[in-house]
Amino acid sequence: MTSKHMTNDSYTMTVENGVIKEFYLHGNETNLADVGGELGSACFMLKSDDLKTMEHDPLDQYRDRRTKYDRCSAESENSIAFTDSENRITTEYILDEPGAIIHS
Repeated sequence: MTSKHMTNDSYTMTVENGVIKEFYLHGNETNLADVGGELGSACFMLKSDDLKTMEHDPLDQYRDRRTKYDRCSAESENSIAFTDSENRITTEYILDEPGAIIHS
């Protein structure tokens, strides 16, 4: 898949296969993203899903419904978009001055 490293006057962000792997405030060496996690990945439900009967970890009802991005669908200097074609979900990651913006 694709990886994108973006930077502006305030932040640095790296998005890899639809997951934010690095997010730094300039001057701070602490990575604000959980590199082992799935920060920024899209979760979804089907109309047929019943939260009362689905197995899941406490407070994480979407464990089984995470996007599986199969292509990078758009890219510019400070943005990248990934698409899960099977579920028709596109998620765009934008690095802007206020911080990271995620549209899905």
